[in-house]
Amino acid sequence: MRICFVAINAKYIHTSPAVRLLNKVVNSKYDSTYYEFTIKDNINNIIEIIKEYDFISFSCYIWNIEFVLKLVKQFKQEYPQKIVFAGGPEVSYDTKEFVDDFDYVISGEGEEVLIPFLEAVENNTELPEGVATKYKPIVKAQFVKDMNNIPNIIDLYSEEDKKNRIIYVETTRGCPFKCSYCLSSLEKGVRFFNDEYIESLFEFIENNEFKCIKFLDRTFNVNPKRFLKICERLEKTKNNYQFEIAAELFDDKVIDYFMNKVTPNKFRLEIGVQSLMSKAV
Repeated sequence: MRICFVAINAKYIHTSPAVRLLNKVVNSKYDSTYYEFTIKDNINNIIEIIKEYDFISFSCYIWNIEFVLKLVKQFKQEYPQKIVFAGGPEVSYDTKEFVDDFDYVISGEGEEVLIPFLEAVENNTELPEGVATKYKPIVKAQFVKDMNNIPNIIDLYSEEDKKNRIIYVETTRGCPFKCSYCLSSLEKGVRFFNDEYIESLFEFIENNEFKCIKFLDRTFNVNPKRFLKICERLEKTKNNYQFEIAAELFDDKVIDYFMNKVTPNKFRLEIGVQSLMSKAV
């Protein structure tokens, strides 16, 4: 059984941590690989590559869902025997809307559910929780219970990625808020990677030079003291960084740091207007 994970990025400069992590998990048991394309690529060319695989997975986001649905429709018309499944935020929380487009839709995070899912399909046994089909279109999203089951992303970027593309990393998953308009609120609370993982991540950052690093944490400054400590450490490196933060969590020390001490253009802070309406758990 040959499996490929497919990312359709907005631009070449972007990378997909999702397909790297999921491929690493599955590759421990199955013959798997991943491919990255963009929404500008030719659908026929993509199909020519992925047709060699038995299972094809797509990571679905707001920027690629129309392209993915068009691609999958054509692909299934040409290769109806192939199994196509999808995951990602754009399909996770409304699975019933997508079970006619894909053979399976995985709701939530995939690191712990993927191998049980593939084993169930392979052996024709009961599917694990979190996997939707047209026969069971509504499921409960599953999230990684043991963060140690997530591979270390630092091993999964190539030298080409480091030099010419955006590198995405994370130190937490989940969100401390419960905003009714945001999908992130469905993940209850914040889960932190362990200290060993975090230390290896920052050593990786300190010992390499990158085009750009973006942190995927939903609210990177959820702990202001931790946030300031990390910024002061990253200040000493050659790279530039981007964080998603909640402005209302800035305390006096953090404000003083960014007003008077930080290196200009070192950090890019992404602050959404929704920060004004968020409500902490």
